[in-house]
Amino acid sequence: MGEEESLKERYIQLVKLEEKRLIAQQSLEAIQKRRKERHDKNLKTYVIQEGDLVLVYDSKYYKFPGKLQTRWAGPFKVVELNSNGSMQIQDLGEECAPVKVNALRVKPYFK
Repeated sequence: MGEEESLKERYIQLVKLEEKRLIAQQSLEAIQKRRKERHDKNLKTYVIQEGDLVLVYDSKYYKFPGKLQTRWAGPFKVVELNSNGSMQIQDLGEECAPVKVNALRVKPYFK
């Protein structure tokens, strides 16, 4: 094989390799999209507005769960909703909490 032929052959191999990488990337993205849709389908979404009562998940018992340990603290009143998915809460004694809480860590409180 001459020098030009070997360069053309190598170029063809590189093009085929790039095509295989592109196909693998598209396949991986499709798999990840399906996996995300399946996961998101199982998430519970609550509509929480300002003034609602909520319970907050207490993660300190995450690694050592006891049978009778309560994992939800509250009820708390929602004072402010933020666009990034967090909320400012206050207990029923009208004292504001020192930190904002992620909306995924709360669930509605029903009397």
